[in-house]
Parts: sequence; structure tokens; C-alpha cells
Amino acid sequence: MSRNVHQALEYCNMCPKLCRSLCPVSNAEDNEATTPWGKMSAMALLEKGELSWVRPTTDLAYKCTQCRQCTEVCEHDIPVAEVLNRYRVQSFERGSSPPSVYDYCKKFLKKNNPFERDLLSDVSRGFSEDLLGKTRTVYFPGCSEIRWNKGVIHDLFSLFNKLGCKEAGLYPEPIQCCGYPLYAAGDLKGFRDLAEVNFHVMKNYQTILVGSPTCYYTLKFLYEEQGFRLGSHFVPLLDFLKSQVEEHNYSLKKNFRTDIVLHEACFHRSYEEGDSKASEIIQLVAGLEPVIFSGHRGMSACCGAGGLLPVTSPDTSREVVFKQMRESKPLDLQKKWLVTTSSACAHHLKKYATSEKITHIVSYLNSCIE
Repeated sequence: MSRNVHQALEYCNMCPKLCRSLCPVSNAEDNEATTPWGKMSAMALLEKGELSWVRPTTDLAYKCTQCRQCTEVCEHDIPVAEVLNRYRVQSFERGSSPPSVYDYCKKFLKKNNPFERDLLSDVSRGFSEDLLGKTRTVYFPGCSEIRWNKGVIHDLFSLFNKLGCKEAGLYPEPIQCCGYPLYAAGDLKGFRDLAEVNFHVMKNYQTILVGSPTCYYTLKFLYEEQGFRLGSHFVPLLDFLKSQVEEHNYSLKKNFRTDIVLHEACFHRSYEEGDSKASEIIQLVAGLEPVIFSGHRGMSACCGAGGLLPVTSPDTSREVVFKQMRESKPLDLQKKWLVTTSSACAHHLKKYATSEKITHIVSYLNSCIE
């Protein structure tokens, strides 16, 4: 065990649970064992040999959406999500992870994505050949967007056309997944193998626009941890869109939605640098400052879709959404549109929030501009 991990475990074990109210998992389960303190304390006991590498102890490493909200308020910047993922890796290698994790990884390896589908064929349908592979700048939508929210991709290229942006095409390679699901599962070998394949393909592009905040974090930071450095190649889509909005002239539709609430995916808030591009773009285009759908202490309202939680603890993942929606009653979401920055979040919220008034920020911007 590295000194940094040892120190993180010790600090969390001694802490009076100052981040307890921010953990979406422990809030949903109302269980001290699944607070950041509880999970880190259990991992410390594993290290000391006072607990065995068996379920349900090892399950605690998976009781995390990797939203990093605990780290955001920690005075010592303890990377709880990253430390817990180290124990997912050890648990996976020992064969003591939840059975659903191994089933998930087996399914993933069939098509190099969690959906057992030819995602390149899925995403190519409906686009001209001119957009596929003939540009040095490409948009990487990620597997979740292709599977659950393909309309966002069409809206994006419609938006590009309205803004006069002709430089971007669609990522045309067979593997349309960054591999984050394998990382979150603890299958580090599988993740590294896929990252290596993607690395050798992606280095042929000058710029890769990344819409999913989870994909961006994976491609820019997790790949680099494995020795695959392509950081400057990757640009968050919202950063690129903001520059396009500032540089080009466009006309607004006479009637566009102003009754919106902005949900920023926790990976956007916790893993990307700088201020909120989503709020800035909405202000630039629509001329309004959106109300933010936030959780405790003004932090992003985690939807429960991250960290493989829907696979390992589906009931908890669902309860995270229910709890967030109950706590958002003052926002009157039933009468407003919820605009989110992640296709995975949009899918998860639509699935459990039972509201059709949920849309992606790209689709919202496209609906505003003539």
C-alpha cells in the first residue's frame, strides 16, 4: 500500500464525518457504513487484516458514484473515489466483487461496450459519409449517448451547421467506448487493454471533442495514469461550443423555453477545470441565468448513474434519483424543463424521475437557435 493511500485511510478514519451529508449513496441508504467515513474505515480494516476480502465488506468499495463531492469539501483533499477504486481492483482480482460486476464485464468484452451492440453502425446511421473520418477534429459521443440519447448527436451537428462550424466530423472508429465501465468495475487489465487500442487510434486526430464528462475524465486523466498521454487532444464539448457561440453570428427563435433548471453532471463539476461552461453558454445564447439543480451545500445533484452503481446497487441508484427529486420540490420541476449536461444523466433521470421534461443542453441550445 502506498504512503498516500495509507494516509488517506488514516485521515478518513480519524475524521468526524464532515462530508457525510454530501454522499448520495449514504443519503439514499441512510447507512453509516456507506458514508465516505464508513467505506474508508472498512478498507483500512481490510489492510490491517481485521476484515476479510469477502462480501459484503468488498461491496462497500462499489457503494460510490465517484462524484467526488466528499473530496470537494474535504480540508485534506482526500481522493475517496480514487482510493475506493483501488480496492475495487483488488476485489476484482481476488474474485470477491459482486457477481453482477463479472457478468457486466463479460458482456462488455463481446463488443467493447456495455450494450453488446455495434455502436459504430448505430451512430453512423442517418449521417452522411462526409461527416465520418474526413476531418482532423471529431466528436466522440461515447457509448451511453449512442445507445440512449442519439438525438443529441443529430442536434449537435444541426447546431454546428447553424453556427457555421464546418470543421468537426463524427468519430468513425469501431470502438465507441472510452472504457470507463471497466475501470469502475475494477477490471484494470481490461481497461488498460482497451485504452491502449484507443490510444493508438486517437493519436491520429488533432482534436477530439468529448461530450460526456465521464469520457473526458477517462480519456484525459485515467488514460494518462496508464501511460497513454493524449491530454491536449481532448477538448470538452461545452468549451468548444462556448467558443463557437462567441465567434459566430446566429439568430434566436422567437419562442424558446426560458422555464429551465440546469443540472450539471457531477463529473462536469468535479473533474473538469474552470467555471461552469453550461451556465455561461445558456446566458450567452438565451440571455438568462438558469436556476441550478443542486444538492447539499450547493453542490451538483448527483443522479446516481456513475460508478457502476446501477449495476452493483440498482435499488440504491434508483433511490438517489427519488431523493433528489423529493428535495427539489421548491424548484417546481414538474412545471419546468430540466436541462442536463450528460446523456447518461438524462437517461437515468428520465427512467426514474418519471418526467418527459428532461433534455440535454445541446438539444436545448439547438432549440433556441434559428
